[in-house]
Amino acid sequence: MTKRLRLPALAIAAVLAVVTAAVATASGTDAFRSASRSTVTPAPKPRVQKPHASALAQVRALQKQIAKAQADVKALKKALAKTATPARTAALKKALTKAESKAKSLEKALAKAKLQACGKGYRFVGSSCVANG
Repeated sequence: MTKRLRLPALAIAAVLAVVTAAVATASGTDAFRSASRSTVTPAPKPRVQKPHASALAQVRALQKQIAKAQADVKALKKALAKTATPARTAALKKALTKAESKAKSLEKALAKAKLQACGKGYRFVGSSCVANG
């Protein structure tokens, strides 16, 4: 009995395969292959390096000193605007130039400390070292 059913079973399987292939080509998908993979690669994550604790502490200390120096400059400018006597004005101008030069030198020291906090090929951003470009 199985020999008699073998031929019709093969015929039905062939017809189903042809119909499946026809439907797949009509819909634009390929039924016999797996789904195509995307060719777009995601952007690489920037490499991050942790700066040395001492270098990070130095950067933070310099940032605090700069903030204090800039506040002093602002206070001296405000006091200079309110002065009336020439002697006081001269003294405040001298103190103001000294405070401005101190703030400028601290900013240069901060830039240098940020460069030294990270290895070659990295730059200091926030509190970590990120790979250049």
